[in-house]
Amino acid sequence: MKKTTIIAIIFCAVLGIANAQKSPMAADTVAYGYLRISKSPTDYIYEKYFPDRYRLRLVLNASFMIPTRWVSNQFLFPMADNQNRVSRSFTFSLDNSWRLVKCYGLGFRLGFGSSWYSVDRNLVPVESLVPMDLSELATVKSNLKVTKFDLELLQRFFLGSAGSNWWYLDTGIFGEWNTGSRYKFVGRYGDERFKYKERRYWRNDMNHLDYGVRLRVGITRFAAIYGQYRISNILKKDKFANDLPKWEVGIQIF
Repeated sequence: MKKTTIIAIIFCAVLGIANAQKSPMAADTVAYGYLRISKSPTDYIYEKYFPDRYRLRLVLNASFMIPTRWVSNQFLFPMADNQNRVSRSFTFSLDNSWRLVKCYGLGFRLGFGSSWYSVDRNLVPVESLVPMDLSELATVKSNLKVTKFDLELLQRFFLGSAGSNWWYLDTGIFGEWNTGSRYKFVGRYGDERFKYKERRYWRNDMNHLDYGVRLRVGITRFAAIYGQYRISNILKKDKFANDLPKWEVGIQIF
């Protein structure tokens, strides 16, 4: 072998070792979410990754209903000064999602929680109010609480990224199993405070199952906003003229 050939081979080997030492990929790296940062004091890498192919998270869902009060059209006693005018809902759920391709995935959510519906009427039975003068009974609080399990099947479209956060759009259908309810009334009668509470499971005037559609937009890795419409009724039509509010708008916190 010629001397020049040996020198060239040695030079290439030395150059390769030097480049390997300088390459940031040769240094130990640590992953932080969608970032990977080199431990080397002089070399830093920024690499953008797709979201995990499978993710399981505990989610808090908080929303309010539209309209914010339920007009029951039942019973005879109108409200005097209701201080609990906003209907709202709080649930906890397990969020499962699978990214099938770069921009599309599937998932489901399983949750449990309660909804508080502000009522525009006094639903206390007449016999509980005797012998009060109803004109002097002022309403402080009147709400109907519904406890439920929630199951949602969804498809997810990944819209893009902002920094290390991915924007996504969820469209899904959901079903709810209503396991019970509680009506609570608090009023003032002169200088006294009047309270009434009625808790029922498997109410005869309530449907045990309902369903609807849901739309969700993920805005950060830790939060999303959503809206939903319940297609079916919770209250039976032959018992109540108006159903509980069907629209909800809220936020999810992961």
